[in-house]
Amino acid sequence: MFAPCAPPLREILTAPHALGPGKAGGPVTPGEERAAAGGLGGLRERSARERGQSGVAAFRDRARLAGPRPMDYTQVCKCLYLNFLVLSGICYSCSGVSQVIKAVKEMAIMSCDYNISAKELARVRIYWQKENDMVLSVTPGSTEVWPKYKNRTVIDITNNLSIMILDLRLSDMGKYTCVVQKLEKGSYKREHLTSVTLSIRAYFPKPSITASETPSSNIRRITCSTSGGFPEPHLSWLENEKELNAINTTVSQDPETKLYTVSSELDFNVTSNHSFVCLIKYGDLTVSQTYSWQTGKRYCSGGFYCIESVKKIQSCAV
Repeated sequence: MFAPCAPPLREILTAPHALGPGKAGGPVTPGEERAAAGGLGGLRERSARERGQSGVAAFRDRARLAGPRPMDYTQVCKCLYLNFLVLSGICYSCSGVSQVIKAVKEMAIMSCDYNISAKELARVRIYWQKENDMVLSVTPGSTEVWPKYKNRTVIDITNNLSIMILDLRLSDMGKYTCVVQKLEKGSYKREHLTSVTLSIRAYFPKPSITASETPSSNIRRITCSTSGGFPEPHLSWLENEKELNAINTTVSQDPETKLYTVSSELDFNVTSNHSFVCLIKYGDLTVSQTYSWQTGKRYCSGGFYCIESVKKIQSCAV
């Protein structure tokens, strides 16, 4: 799979974490953009010296030999399995790019993959943001958490500048970026940048199947339902691997949690033996429940069976 990994330079520069001297969050003038591009060029040269003739450096050298041409700051590097960050037309291997997969209401820890000493902390600014929204910032003498993450997000300075987000919500899904800026000669310059993709699952519990109304003496109605999952589910009734015609199938989504509830009913003839499967598919996941019926004896979902007379249930047992 190939994945684009770099926003245009202007987007990088206008993000609150990307600014140099002064307060974060202000607009970027053309002059500042040119200055920042020059700073990125310096970063490119330092990186080449540090890395030596790596594959990326060799690619850059071949491009230089091809002759001068306008730099396209919006170009996107495509790479196999790894995202690459485009800064001033150079691809840097995003070794820190990783994926964290958690479930709703769990805790996620995302690493900035960068360590600093207590002495350096006075000369460093740290920003965590989710796409275009700020999450947390650490500046000399101050730590700020943005409203959507207050009281459930902390940073561990001693552990790769990791952030921990508690009580995960579906809205927390997305790409998180950590930026470290260091004070050099009176201005802050970007020292480190890495990204983490947070994926959040909401697992549907095993559905329950219950008997509801009885439309007629030979027809029984059962209902299959479950709630609290994501993404949007599709429910189907199967018998002998063939899909049946259900009735009153409903899917609803909680406007606040974004979690789904699904419910469906099925009518069947009690004069024949049956084994029904209520199958729920959501994303690449499935969950199911089986309901069996025998004339004179009804097997309920969950491993229980009920012995019944012609019209009345007499007892239930495991």
